[in-house]
Amino acid sequence: MTAGELDPAGELSIGPEDASRPRRQLKGRGRLLLKGLVGLACVAYFATSAVVIVNAFVWLPSFPSGWYRMQEILYWPFQPYFALASNVLGRASVPYGVYATVTWSPFLLASIAVAVALLRRQRRTQSRR
Repeated sequence: MTAGELDPAGELSIGPEDASRPRRQLKGRGRLLLKGLVGLACVAYFATSAVVIVNAFVWLPSFPSGWYRMQEILYWPFQPYFALASNVLGRASVPYGVYATVTWSPFLLASIAVAVALLRRQRRTQSRR
């Protein structure tokens, strides 16, 4: 098999050195579990960022404390981003709706993009079978 060809399992061969170097790949349940976790993360990021953006324009009732804890855990890695955004956009001259939309929409759009990519990949792998 030469580089760039698909093997019988549908995996892409990178080069002749592949045979000498074992490579771990997720198969079966492991791959399904990973896709499920990524899909769940997409839903969580979509829901939390959508609620923040909508709440900037329309009053929403309070959520249970678990909701805010989940949001805190999800967005903890992005604290430097939010600190920068509050320094740049957190002025009295910038309406809160603009601040919330500009700050939170990247998470909303990224979660949609990842979900679409997952769905397209799923359809592509189903069409091969």
